[in-house]
Amino acid sequence: MPLLSICIPTYNRAECLALCLDRLLPQIEANPEAELVISNNASTDGTHTILARFEGAPRVRVYYNDVNIGLDENLIAVVERAQSDYVALMSDDDVPLDNYVATLLDRIQKYRPSVLYCNYYGFSKDWKTPTMAAYAENDIVFDRGDELIELTALGHFSALTMRRDLALAQIPVAREFGQKGFSRAYALYALGLGSALAAGGPAVLVGPFLFAARSLGTEEIDYDFITNVEIDYARHLNYWVERGLFDPQCRAQKLRQILYSLPQHILSKRLVRREGITTSQRNALRGIYGSKLYYWMVAEPLMGIPRFLLAPPYFSLRWLIRRMRTRKLRLLLPKSTSQAVV
Repeated sequence: MPLLSICIPTYNRAECLALCLDRLLPQIEANPEAELVISNNASTDGTHTILARFEGAPRVRVYYNDVNIGLDENLIAVVERAQSDYVALMSDDDVPLDNYVATLLDRIQKYRPSVLYCNYYGFSKDWKTPTMAAYAENDIVFDRGDELIELTALGHFSALTMRRDLALAQIPVAREFGQKGFSRAYALYALGLGSALAAGGPAVLVGPFLFAARSLGTEEIDYDFITNVEIDYARHLNYWVERGLFDPQCRAQKLRQILYSLPQHILSKRLVRREGITTSQRNALRGIYGSKLYYWMVAEPLMGIPRFLLAPPYFSLRWLIRRMRTRKLRLLLPKSTSQAVV
């Protein structure tokens, strides 16, 4: 039985999936303790053709859903189909770096953690040109899972690796979240947060960059940050607090961190995506953050200021920050990647 399953739920991202698999397959072949498990969620583009190239490869298993069962149920399905001690989630549009599989295996064998969370950098169009980085360069080992949550939130799909037995135990929680109307990716939070909190530790933040995350913080993201992060992530934290697995003070600290990101997400939604803040969103935000002066002094006013006043400084500052980040991050990329950056 392999030690690690790389799990990819996929739907209608044939071109992105091809790049992801082209970079993963040599790593699977070079590491016999790893397997690759893919669940195609009734894609209607060229995904089937892409996957046909990889069927029959050693330690690669491909499954096809007859109908689209949704992102979260497809995530659950691919975790259930894994056959290893650990499962690592990989989004079909992210790009694993050369050290991805080997580093995960090394950290699993070294720490035997309940949860691993990988460092990564974001990109918009060219995966070799980073636009932002997530965390520090060195591993950080926590005695308890809630300490890792305080730092990372465990919110990025491809960053999460966990013991499979812990993940399987959280599947009923994930389905409960779905019945309660949580927004998409509720299964990710259920499996990740639940695994980290249920087992204690150790929980590890892996320092080196292991993958490039597509469209991190750009207009290309196909979900609403405000609903997923500022509103529903708070609901997830409340769930675990109510069950005595997450400290209320830690929740308060996480909510403060999330609140400070709210202005950026408001501006991105209004100016980049050209969408308004809905009444239901505003009411939910007031219910969660309305006791904080920062919300009323900064976040709430940004929902009403005319776009033409906000756009010039916002886009100028965004361009400058991205340019500075890209120059800095090129120095931190793995050598094999940084040499290829143009």
